[in-house]
Amino acid sequence: MSKIIASAAIRGAHKIVERAEKTYQEALDKWGPEQEVGFPDTAYYLPVIYAILGIPVQKMSDMKPVLDRCRALLPPPVKEKTALPYLAPALDAGMATFFAEEVIEGIRTAALIHDIGKIPLPAEILGKPGKLSESEFQLVKTHPQTGYDMLKDAEFPWPVARMVWQHHERMDGSGYPLGLKGEEILQGSRVLAVADVVEAMASPRSYRPLPGLEKALDEILAQRGILYDPDVVDACRSIFLDKDFRLDV
Repeated sequence: MSKIIASAAIRGAHKIVERAEKTYQEALDKWGPEQEVGFPDTAYYLPVIYAILGIPVQKMSDMKPVLDRCRALLPPPVKEKTALPYLAPALDAGMATFFAEEVIEGIRTAALIHDIGKIPLPAEILGKPGKLSESEFQLVKTHPQTGYDMLKDAEFPWPVARMVWQHHERMDGSGYPLGLKGEEILQGSRVLAVADVVEAMASPRSYRPLPGLEKALDEILAQRGILYDPDVVDACRSIFLDKDFRLDV
């Protein structure tokens, strides 16, 4: 691991904890310390917390020791861009990597079936050349709700059904079917939203000309912070522009 990667790991760990603390305080203000937490919203994360830290969480106030422990694990903030006196502080930041791997697996699972709600839709609409009529478009827009209804009783260790439900929500609240905005949208769904539009624009379709990857990356940049999560947009553009990732289309 280079010093650059170590610096990034430490900064990323601080950012994750800061976001968690902010979200917790917002939830605490809204629901109060005695609010019970559990299935379905936290069905996966609570066992992970207990397995790693040994801290049981049954109500909102139980999260405070968890966040305090996460904060205590953080090494000092990194001010240098690349230079670190030693690498050891980055190892504590590896906790963030563990959580990230688990979250990624959940998002990967949701991504594989995110359009499952399109199964009942007529093939002539899904493959229609040209623009859909308003009534046809409204029918297509039912697929996130249909997908959620199909998956909500399935047993996953991640909130897969809700990620599928929310993958067409947008940061400014203009998405569907729930009209959620910002932090109301699951992080996994925000990832799916960006990946979905890039894959769609970069892949050939029988019913329209191919916009291509360059236009797809321009589109998410133009809508960064408006429709799409800025962090997700930056990460997506980075893997194509900096790491030379290519879609298999």
